[in-house]
Amino acid sequence: MIGRLVLAAAALLASPAVSAQNADKPIAEVAADLAFGYCPLYLAGQFAITGNPVLKDFGFTETIDTRQHARGEIKVVGAKRGDGELGFGGIEGQICQVMVMGPNRAAAWDMLHKNMAFAGFDLKPDPANTGPKNGAKVETYKAPVEGQFIYVQLVEADVAPTPMVMAQIFVMDQ
Repeated sequence: MIGRLVLAAAALLASPAVSAQNADKPIAEVAADLAFGYCPLYLAGQFAITGNPVLKDFGFTETIDTRQHARGEIKVVGAKRGDGELGFGGIEGQICQVMVMGPNRAAAWDMLHKNMAFAGFDLKPDPANTGPKNGAKVETYKAPVEGQFIYVQLVEADVAPTPMVMAQIFVMDQ
């Protein structure tokens, strides 16, 4: 399963020569690159959130923020950019999250939807896990992969103190 995630991610990633341009990419494009290109690598344990030149090119710091999640302790690094703020991280091997805060959240929401098709999986809406939840709009998509399911959840939370758009990617048995 994780092997297929890595292959799909590798097909999406730009060449190393292009990585120097990452700092100039709009935040919406960066969010989609992270969610559909780098989250699969993170889930496979092949993309660290610290000491990572790719994240540094995107403007991420080495400071790790931790918070509790139903699956355990999530570790996230952040980037403050001219067009908004980004968060990237999760629990390696279990869940990956990409968060966008700031004035370009709507553009990120649109780009995440648009680029989901490039994830390399036949993602279909999952109505049972879609709808409002804790004041947020949640859209869930899933695809069968090697006896399991990969899930992509897109979350739009316009609530204080930090309105955000988030992509969560994780794998489950059902």
